[in-house]
Amino acid sequence: MPELSMSPIPFTPMGCYTQEHHNIINKVHEGDFLQPVDKKGHFREDFFPPVVMPVIAHTPWVLCNMPIPPGLYDKVIECVRAKIESGTYESSSSSYRSCWFTVLNKDGVSLHLVHNLQPLNAAMIQDSGVPPFTEQTAESMGDHACYGCLDLYVGYDERVLAPDLRDFTTFQTPLGTF
Repeated sequence: MPELSMSPIPFTPMGCYTQEHHNIINKVHEGDFLQPVDKKGHFREDFFPPVVMPVIAHTPWVLCNMPIPPGLYDKVIECVRAKIESGTYESSSSSYRSCWFTVLNKDGVSLHLVHNLQPLNAAMIQDSGVPPFTEQTAESMGDHACYGCLDLYVGYDERVLAPDLRDFTTFQTPLGTF
């Protein structure tokens, strides 16, 4: 794959994307298109209700975490604090404890928290539905204009988990249980 330059070429109007459109977008998104983590939210619950996952009768699981390497401890705590401050994590006193760990992001510096929810997957009643046929869906959209906006900052936090299910995702950190 060819590498992209870190210094993009100057804007050149072409087609429908005119200089006027360019100026409007730059004014609306002054500075840049990125949102700080603390501004990250989730979908409105009246449009997208909280996610409900049916589960079978089971015994609560308590799994031990891997120790945090001393050299990464401060970075890991920083990641957890950022999630707490953004409202992604909330305190919990559940009898469940799932494992979690960190992986190095593609930038080779920052860390990404990964939650191991295999016990929850085992207790969930799986949906046997299949997605619609892509070809039929595409054909039904033929000759229709389509406008969309793509959010490239996705962390699977857009939909809220139903309050009844939040206990199932509890995990232990040095800062407490969440």
